[in-house]
Amino acid sequence: MWICQKDSFLSVVSDRDDRERLLVRARLPGHIEASFPKAVVFTSDTSDYKYRSLITRDQVASVIAKHLTEIGYDNFKSSVRDRVLHTAYMKVWQVMHALQR
Repeated sequence: MWICQKDSFLSVVSDRDDRERLLVRARLPGHIEASFPKAVVFTSDTSDYKYRSLITRDQVASVIAKHLTEIGYDNFKSSVRDRVLHTAYMKVWQVMHALQR
């Protein structure tokens, strides 16, 4: 699952070794910690996503649900302050917009 937030981009997949955990991944430093400040983040230079953390399913669900209930913007793209992240999201938006046609 890709999770696009105004301050981070995360990819979340099942932990292959423990069904109770999820592998939360990020491409940029600090993105995991933006949602999970106490996460133990490790790096992998041989994996698709460099930054990774193993977090329980319940914790991930709780944090993401909290983010959903706290949405205060009426336009997601306008809420993204980081220019690099905003540019990346705009490219995703353009591709998905083209898919709609």
